[in-house]
Amino acid sequence: MKLAILNSMVVTNQGYYKAEKITLLEARKIMFEHETDYESYVGHEASSRVLEELLGFPVPVNRIRFKQNRFQRAICFKLYDRYQEYQRLSKEELHHVKYDFYLLTRID
Repeated sequence: MKLAILNSMVVTNQGYYKAEKITLLEARKIMFEHETDYESYVGHEASSRVLEELLGFPVPVNRIRFKQNRFQRAICFKLYDRYQEYQRLSKEELHHVKYDFYLLTRID
């Protein structure tokens, strides 16, 4: 089952979920485990670019509706700052970005 990449913590379907806060290293590890089996549902260009820089994987903008399936996992990116569309952050700026990652799993 494809791993989903989301730019928010959102419940997209009824059910029971487990949300675990994870580190950037844990998020990268999960991405490597699914390196050809994931889909981005990130709808904002700026969030997409920050995610690509942090994870080291392509995270295309994709504004289609996501409905999480039973036992499907999603990496949720919670960004606390706002950036202009198409803005590329330098390595130095990336160190100051305020964000959290969560692994959201639908468990029913």
